[in-house]
Amino acid sequence: MDALIASMSKANVGGLRVIAPNVEGEQNVCTKAQVDAVKEKGWTAFYWTGTDIEGEGSWQPYAGSDVPTGIGGLSADGQNGDWYTLDGKKLATEPKQPGIYIRNGRKVVK
Repeated sequence: MDALIASMSKANVGGLRVIAPNVEGEQNVCTKAQVDAVKEKGWTAFYWTGTDIEGEGSWQPYAGSDVPTGIGGLSADGQNGDWYTLDGKKLATEPKQPGIYIRNGRKVVK
């Protein structure tokens, strides 16, 4: 998470959707210090209130966690499927830029 935050550019308005604590298997978290670092760059961290990403719920401002657990379940396999950004935007093609993306329901590091 530290590397992701360090790579973020300054923003006038921006949102980092980082955690879905009620979604089974979700392990993304930011510490309070990491949320502060995000805020210093002009971004706001959010968490999902629903029990699954496609169900009912909403993104709410996130204050940060006391216990860091990091990002889990990363995958670099070559399965076919659509590519998405972490904020859920579908990409037209496989991304060329290094980063973390979603493919076949899994986080993929490129």
